Amino acid sequence: MELNKWQAPKPLKGYGMKLTKESLPPVLSEVCENISLSVQIPLEAVAVSYLSVISASTIGNVAIKWKNHLEQCCLWSLSVLPSGSRKSEMIRLIQKPLFEIDKSIKESGKKERALKRSTRQTLELQLQRAQKKAATDYSAENMAEVEAITTQLENTPEAHEPSFIAHDFTPEALSELLSKNKSIVSINAEGGILGTVAGRYSNGVANLDPLLKGFTGESTIIQRKNAVPVEVNNPHFVMALCVQHNVLAELMNSKEMMTRGFFSRFLFCCPESPIGKRTYNSPALNEQLLEIVNNSIYEIYLSVASKPREMVLSVEAEKLLATVHDLNEKKAGEYDSKKNEAMAGWHSKLLGAHVRIAACYQLFADPNSSEIGAESMNYSLQLNAFLSSHAESAYGTDVNRSRNILETIEKEFRKRSSVDSVDVKLSVNEIHKLSQGYLWIRRGGVKPLMKELKNLELKGWIKLEQYERPEGKLGQTPSPVFLIHPEIIEYYEREIK
Repeated sequence: MELNKWQAPKPLKGYGMKLTKESLPPVLSEVCENISLSVQIPLEAVAVSYLSVISASTIGNVAIKWKNHLEQCCLWSLSVLPSGSRKSEMIRLIQKPLFEIDKSIKESGKKERALKRSTRQTLELQLQRAQKKAATDYSAENMAEVEAITTQLENTPEAHEPSFIAHDFTPEALSELLSKNKSIVSINAEGGILGTVAGRYSNGVANLDPLLKGFTGESTIIQRKNAVPVEVNNPHFVMALCVQHNVLAELMNSKEMMTRGFFSRFLFCCPESPIGKRTYNSPALNEQLLEIVNNSIYEIYLSVASKPREMVLSVEAEKLLATVHDLNEKKAGEYDSKKNEAMAGWHSKLLGAHVRIAACYQLFADPNSSEIGAESMNYSLQLNAFLSSHAESAYGTDVNRSRNILETIEKEFRKRSSVDSVDVKLSVNEIHKLSQGYLWIRRGGVKPLMKELKNLELKGWIKLEQYERPEGKLGQTPSPVFLIHPEIIEYYEREIK
């Protein structure tokens, strides 16, 4: 057996790389560290969630131009931690500037909205009287009055109360919200929206379009039966979710979410659980520092609300971005060759994520900036390996199932390696037959098995053997075959301890 072709497999526990304070820009790094130490929640979750908060403050008024792309500043984040990890407390602290923005949006134009409502009510009463008058005396003069008031009413738009924060909604309701409000943000520690979008209340039929278009800013007109069409122009929708593992599993089990680019738009954070490692005497929260950061984020909103802009990359920033292109493209290609559409898509979108992260850093440093500098881009690119590792951890979220299959493979490896010194191989059909003791295999068949095999391959426990059809041979392609890590017994024993 050739050991030099194999590296040590990654644990199945699902943790991504740790983040250091030095990987984040000044001030932001300090507040993230302070919240992390005070609340005793992983630094990684605080930092990734803050990126979404900053992007939400741009309210869809910032477009970023780079190469042949023009995209809005929008970042979705999804942090995964068990119950009792103090997710809600972290969310409560970092969402404060968003509530200030929400308050400002609702106060802005309050008098004008009241006047519009009053004007419409007056016109509606006038129209009712004019219609009654015309009904009893159908004359040209009376009909002209009805027509004039109707025209005036049509030219007086309804004044809806603006919204900015929405915690839970159906996709259809989101379309309505975005038709009346350019920007909507959903920040919470529950993640019920993922179950709703996956089809919890629509017989398992996922409706992703309103969310995906809210990410890209794509305008749309929704035609509805027996109802007025809903026009959504340049929507801006941001999510910052901090959820339990079962919520992420719900996303992973949705074929549409995994194959339509929904999964690949998130910045994931799968840190090690803090439970069992916390102390009673944690450092105090630095309220003054938190206020400085809140004000900085609010300043971004004030700046872009009064002056929407198109940001560009400096020459130096673009050179830095180019340095990670080939690395990410290679990784995307590797996943694509393994038919792992979700991870191939995620890595394909990572370069654009870096641009949006850099834009957030730049605006945090200077709310009036219209050029992304080298420093902001450099800080963004320092997250490259970190973000990739957490996406990989998120993809392999169902640890128990992966361990089921790993145990099956390890047992069969012991049998075969004792009588054969060459590489041990198992086909998918063989693994499927050996795994019939698991209910989820008996019910789901090969499909859920393949998902776990891909995860084991992702972690380096097995390798897919490339099949080349012999020339002239027809018929069905045989069951895929996986090579087993030659040191699986040793690493498996470490895994289960």
